[in-house]
Amino acid sequence: RNIEELLDGIELAIDGTDNLETRFLINDACFKHKIPWIYGACVACYGMTRSLLHKGGRCFRCIISSLPPPGTLPTCDTVGILNAVPQIVGAIQTNEAIKILLEAENICKDLIYFDLSTNEFVKTKIERRKDCPLCEGGVFEYLEGKFLSSAVALCGRNAVQISPERELAVPIEMMAEKLRKIGEVSYAGYLLKFKKEEYELVIFPDGRVMIKGTEDISLAKSLYAKYVGD
Repeated sequence: RNIEELLDGIELAIDGTDNLETRFLINDACFKHKIPWIYGACVACYGMTRSLLHKGGRCFRCIISSLPPPGTLPTCDTVGILNAVPQIVGAIQTNEAIKILLEAENICKDLIYFDLSTNEFVKTKIERRKDCPLCEGGVFEYLEGKFLSSAVALCGRNAVQISPERELAVPIEMMAEKLRKIGEVSYAGYLLKFKKEEYELVIFPDGRVMIKGTEDISLAKSLYAKYVGD
């Protein structure tokens, strides 16, 4: 929640985060303070990046409007990642950062997507969404905490409960199949229990997740991002 303090005095932000919620927060703060930032993401064999200059709109929410239900997106822990992918994303981000800081004319304003399994590189023009709450409405929903998930350490239970921004329909069966490949899964038709090393995640159909084995909220959020995703 101290993102505005962290961004104070900087000229450019480069995304190295691993979840959409944090990126929405970065997007709000950078848009508010007119700070350019460079989005970057990678998983499996593919990656993507885009420079977000906030000139004439087209913010991150013009690319991804809202958080998807937990478990619907792949993560590096559930599907793996080819080691060359983050290197390529980082190289593109670094190159674009230099151009932005030098105010070059050839800054790439398209979404760059690549898939190393097919050697495909694609640039896609992103249009400004007419219903974007940030570009069009000037509403900083994540910066104001309206849509941020909550995490609470459960007293005496060595567990943390993470609740999404809103009630979501989680595809429990699909998630069970995905997690079964990397850990111990117990699924009885309602609750999904996933055990990995000393931690156990209890996943509810409405998106709530109880993470047992820690009272550290930062660690719990990290485990959530690794195994459940956004």
